[in-house]
Amino acid sequence: MATADYHAKADPELVRQLKDASSDSLVDAVFVLETVSAPEAGAVEEKVRRLVERAESETGAKVSELNIFPNLASFVVRATRSLVEELIEQPEIQSAVANRRPDSKL
Repeated sequence: MATADYHAKADPELVRQLKDASSDSLVDAVFVLETVSAPEAGAVEEKVRRLVERAESETGAKVSELNIFPNLASFVVRATRSLVEELIEQPEIQSAVANRRPDSKL
């Protein structure tokens, strides 16, 4: 269930894609972590892996693809709607945007 915080974190295109997705279809999303200082690459990777494992445990779903950008304190996932929604709700997440845009040529 989407909260007000969920809508504040997720861009409108991602919210639309999640709403339109079936329970078993995959959604691509980019997440940016909350940071208070310049991220340390190893710490970012560890934080993302713990975060993803927690969301997987909560939903019973598994991430199909995960790409971590430690120097940007961000990561991309391809996962089910429920798992992407669970990730958005996590306190470590600052923002989430759709990785695939309708106006994209790719």
